[in-house]
Amino acid sequence: MLSIIPSELLVSILVLLDHRDLLHCSAVCRYLNETVKNTPELRYVVELVRDGMSDGPPSDLSAAERLQLLLERREKRRTLNWERSRVILPSSYAVFGYQNGAFAMAVTPNNVVGPISSILVTVFATNCQPERLVVLDNLDVAPVKGFLVDPALDLVVLLMSNAGEHSEEGCFVYLHLRSLSSSAKDAYPDCHDPIIKASLPDVYQACPLDLWAIRLQVTNDLLGLYLRRDDAVTSSVFTWDWKSGAILAALHDSASMTICDFSFISQSAFLVTVAPREEPLDDEGQYVKEASFRIYNLGDDPSGYNLASPAVIMYLPPVPVGTSLSVIPPIYWDFTAYSGPFTTLASSNCPFMTSESARIHVFDVEVIVYGSILAQFERDRPNVNRIMDFNIEASKDWELVTEPTILKKPQVFAKPVTTSLPYRQVVIPVASPECCELLLDDERLISVEAHQ
Repeated sequence: MLSIIPSELLVSILVLLDHRDLLHCSAVCRYLNETVKNTPELRYVVELVRDGMSDGPPSDLSAAERLQLLLERREKRRTLNWERSRVILPSSYAVFGYQNGAFAMAVTPNNVVGPISSILVTVFATNCQPERLVVLDNLDVAPVKGFLVDPALDLVVLLMSNAGEHSEEGCFVYLHLRSLSSSAKDAYPDCHDPIIKASLPDVYQACPLDLWAIRLQVTNDLLGLYLRRDDAVTSSVFTWDWKSGAILAALHDSASMTICDFSFISQSAFLVTVAPREEPLDDEGQYVKEASFRIYNLGDDPSGYNLASPAVIMYLPPVPVGTSLSVIPPIYWDFTAYSGPFTTLASSNCPFMTSESARIHVFDVEVIVYGSILAQFERDRPNVNRIMDFNIEASKDWELVTEPTILKKPQVFAKPVTTSLPYRQVVIPVASPECCELLLDDERLISVEAHQ
């Protein structure tokens, strides 16, 4: 009976449905199934949700063109067959960042960690524009100790601080908001105050900041900052509404826990990664021995945040109290959080973007394990040993892993850890032995190489 309805009329009705209703209609009969499958406007709605994406702003792209771009993206993600870009760092000490298609690298005197004299910004090529290099030099503020560049917002943030200096006025951090289009010469036009100032605890006067550890993150109107002392004794997280200049949250270490990193998870919440101190600074009643990440909601009182009372706490598997090789338990060295570009202000040439409900956060945990010293193979008589490789068949480029993974690391975790989240394992050949890091987004794979 549905076949007697003009297809244009049927489609004009179906386009009003969301993906769930379209899937229900597809299950009703073969005719509706074929209609949804063969109509770009309808299939695009379903395929967006399948990939965890949401539609972008209106543009000249038709639904069929957006669908084609989405399917091409899916195939590239399946095999990580992206555009390849190569970035050369002057040294392994270079400080860099990557945000919304722009790779920004700090230039320092003698290529060592220190105050930043200029910033080189490589905006990678897109379908609409070629690759371009923007040089941010002759900065009128100094010394710059951290930065953020976001081309989608036309925003440059330059960080200054008097941490490590004894001052009667106290210790502060300053964030200068500039426009990228002016090469960081002009103040950002849409903010209430082009300079954001925040007080640091007095403990920061005793030691300068760890320039490697400074992390700035922006998402629409929110700006977040993580910093710590160079000796890692204390660390802090701040968030602001950078357009109004209002501080939203200030969070500092406790006596028994130290903040390792932070990340926004929505427009109203953020998380911090927390590791226990090797030795508590004071006699704290509840000494937690497991690392965790803690989620906070942004509220009205910026001073009402502490590590003891987050909205949610999620612990990592416990570490053993000791091993057969050492009575010293493992020590958390670093606990880093990674997230993709985080903005809903997509440019007009962006056909779709990651749905906030499908965002993935990745955590990198580094643990120091004490144990016996093992002799190197080269010094252990290699002429009386033989290694035979029976895996002579080349493995396929990718593999979908759906079975639970059991991680048995008694030196690190007290009990075997089972994980069940499906993932796709992809083998990527690294072209250069100088590759020290790989960066990934929806359009390209970036090889970061450091030349000594």
